[in-house]
Amino acid sequence: MKLEQIDRRQADDYWVLVRQEVCAAYLGVQVVPVPFLVDAEQYELMNVLLERSESVGCKILRRKSFIPLGPLKEILFDIDPESTELMENNIERQMNSTSDFDHEELVIDEGALKSIKLIVKHVNKEVSLFMINPETLKVSHKLPWIYHVKHIYIIYEVFYTTDIQLLVSDNQLIQQFKSKTRTPIGRNNWN
Repeated sequence: MKLEQIDRRQADDYWVLVRQEVCAAYLGVQVVPVPFLVDAEQYELMNVLLERSESVGCKILRRKSFIPLGPLKEILFDIDPESTELMENNIERQMNSTSDFDHEELVIDEGALKSIKLIVKHVNKEVSLFMINPETLKVSHKLPWIYHVKHIYIIYEVFYTTDIQLLVSDNQLIQQFKSKTRTPIGRNNWN
């Protein structure tokens, strides 16, 4: 069998097939997987997400999606250094108890049966919790439209890995994605 290295964008085609089950099984049902590995860094701790809701088919059914906006401290206007320091100093880093896992499942992709194997090692969790008075927060003047957004979420818990490998195989080819860089794979947020 031929071995082919794939990049993060190509790996996303397979990540979307296993992400929900993997996060629920290994990180907990309350953990939301990052939608795509290619933009996983946008789901770092203390980043802001906007909720977007759209109709699906009819007006009764609605689908929610989240749009990453960036780090909280870059969105706020005139934030005092003490508040920034408070946010950054209250980040708690801990090893997750299920630090290594591998997950394998069979899927039909473009009419072919494929095996997807996801190996994740060195899973860590970061949590930030701090009190801040919402009335003191001023949004940057560069984002005036943000006042019309219904919900803004701040990511307060991130699960990330520094060793992820995705193997996809069929009868003729093995595709492999490896990354040893920090990659968020799941998150929790509050609004």
